[in-house]
Amino acid sequence: MPAQPDPGKQAKAETAGEIPHDAVLAALDSLVASAAFGKAERPSRFLRHLVETALGGEGHLLKESVLGAEVFGRPASWDPRLDPVVRQEAARLRKRLAHYYETDGAECEVRIELPVGGYVPVFRRKPVEIDTAPIETEHAGTLQPGDGAGGCMRQPESSVLPAQSWRGAAFLSANRRLPSWCCPSRI
Repeated sequence: MPAQPDPGKQAKAETAGEIPHDAVLAALDSLVASAAFGKAERPSRFLRHLVETALGGEGHLLKESVLGAEVFGRPASWDPRLDPVVRQEAARLRKRLAHYYETDGAECEVRIELPVGGYVPVFRRKPVEIDTAPIETEHAGTLQPGDGAGGCMRQPESSVLPAQSWRGAAFLSANRRLPSWCCPSRI
């Protein structure tokens, strides 16, 4: 029988910004029950093992050689260089997770991720979406000499290429003054 989480420790985790274990386990349950995982037992078992081991504080045991034996039933003499089952299943699992969070799990508050290059899952809250709509201003577009801002001209944003932006930033930081094309009255 698994040990029950300590409520005091869980409360401290919530105030410290960590995701409570029961929230991660609830996310795991809904994830493995989703259409992205369907009736596929192997990836569900693999993900459950990764999450429960990490939550149990035993992330150091999430190595390819250990996972091959514990999750995929390989013998102790198993060589991961000759049989890449763990790497292959981890790649498939990452694709399933990405598909889930693009479809059914798009609104999930807690996300389980498996970063490339390792087998220790990462638990994150859903990122906050920021409205990136353009802001309408009274004076949009190109300013002509004499139109506000001391006669400085401004190019429309669409005409500035990223390479031009970098060159301009480098020029301004090197010379510490505005270039002549910005303020023709200073020539």
